[in-house]
Amino acid sequence: MSIDGADQYDVISQRYRKGLHTYIITLKFPDLSVVHQDDLERIGYGGDVWEFRADLLECPLLGKTAVQPIQFIRNQLQILQRSTQLPILFTVRTVSQGGRFPDDAAHEALALMKLAVELGCAYIDVEINWPAFVIDEIRALVTSSRIVASYHELSTNVRWTSAVLQEKLVALDAVGDVLKLCVQSVDINDNLEHGLFLRDYQRCMEKPIIAVAMGLHGRLSRFLAPIAFVAHRLIPQPPESEQLTLSQINQALWLLGQLPTRKFVLAGIDPFHSSIPFLAAFEDLGLPYSIYEANHNWQTVAARPDFGGACSSGWELQVGQNMPELELSPAARTIGLVDTISVTDTSGERLLCGDNTTWTAIKACIGKCKMACASKTTVLVVGVGQRSRAACYAAQRLGVRNIIVISADEDKAQAMAVDFHGRSSRPTELKDVMESLAMDEGLIVFKCGGHDLQDEELSEHVPSQLDPVCIELELELELGQTPHSRDWASTARYPAHWKVYTLSDVLREQSYLQFESWTQRQAPRLVMKSAMKAQARLSPKKGRPELQEYPRALI
Repeated sequence: MSIDGADQYDVISQRYRKGLHTYIITLKFPDLSVVHQDDLERIGYGGDVWEFRADLLECPLLGKTAVQPIQFIRNQLQILQRSTQLPILFTVRTVSQGGRFPDDAAHEALALMKLAVELGCAYIDVEINWPAFVIDEIRALVTSSRIVASYHELSTNVRWTSAVLQEKLVALDAVGDVLKLCVQSVDINDNLEHGLFLRDYQRCMEKPIIAVAMGLHGRLSRFLAPIAFVAHRLIPQPPESEQLTLSQINQALWLLGQLPTRKFVLAGIDPFHSSIPFLAAFEDLGLPYSIYEANHNWQTVAARPDFGGACSSGWELQVGQNMPELELSPAARTIGLVDTISVTDTSGERLLCGDNTTWTAIKACIGKCKMACASKTTVLVVGVGQRSRAACYAAQRLGVRNIIVISADEDKAQAMAVDFHGRSSRPTELKDVMESLAMDEGLIVFKCGGHDLQDEELSEHVPSQLDPVCIELELELELGQTPHSRDWASTARYPAHWKVYTLSDVLREQSYLQFESWTQRQAPRLVMKSAMKAQARLSPKKGRPELQEYPRALI
């Protein structure tokens, strides 16, 4: 998702229309420049929007002054923009509305809102209590940004059923694309009134609404509302804060029966596939999900109501004949292999989707080395193993025109080359192929199984002037090897200037994609990566937890 100009994605409205929960992460750091990049990434997991609280920032040279220098705010906002792809809600909260910004500093607030528009914030919070000139000018200025019209009732005399709130609702609707209405709660019954208020609102109005019952008594509203503000353990919070973390909200939704349990399946497990990163991610986000093994009737397993998805090293597309309800992605059809199954609910209809995420993981690895794939890039696909078609598909999608499939199995190599508009070659012709490359060409080598070429042959014939990217897609463990030691040995076989990505690197990227396919949430990559690194150093037997087999009695 882009946060710049016309490319913004109105995630709040999109998710609201689909009936999906939206979580806004409120940043309360006084100075973002001292927050570690990894911490910002961890805080963002599971969230959909950042709330940038300009009124809570403190310039180190000035401390808690009423109005912070605009250049300091600019620098802080740019720090966040460089650190995230999530859209940003820019907020200047006044004292009378529960923040720190002076109520009489309207001109200064307008200058900050203009800054937010200039820097491409997706959402601008505009309090309806601001003077008319502030509201009118910011409304006239915004183009791609969305206005969140807000009102906070801090007294305990106004209830969700009062006529006062209906008047405020009309005023909010006149200003904002998204409405925000917060009312101080008195007791737990306010949550019930809040729920009825939301039900009645959604029956007659279409604009997204952020409705919050503030205070400790209003916590229930924070995980039942369609749009909620969330905290994180790494964000400073005052004692007895009413804000909840995303993990707490997910656990509460599960207890209330609003977040069903899901069982995910690993099929055809090998030492390189593991439940560990998924389990670590589920725990980090408080999701009530579990992982099972299953090697029996797939159609029966998938029919269970708590089936959430599956992954494997790959099922040939004949699986579609046994699971006619499987909706295949274009990538899965072209590659001829399904490695990820997810479940979606569209208008109450349950749909099983089959996809190939190997090619996307390959693309992610290539993206890390910042190679500009173009017409002058050559791709060598060595071998015709299970992942070779995914490698060809990834190359094609990256715009590579020169794809060469090298294999001793000439028939398979020729067929694959034809499918992806490339050409085939025998291993004995490698030297001639390399000599035909121009010195300014980019080179990507995919090792896709088999023994068509030894690593030494590749290193010998690839011109030393080239800086190739080599991605290993074969799956072989020698006796006594761990995935970690195997990766180290593989990398050491190539010249030092080669950029080498092992199978573990590809599967790591693939696990992120599979998590996101299953949950429709951003994968907690640092959490999953840490779990995978810890496991990779163990032997295959110790590194794999003993998973329960999918219970046959429940099928």
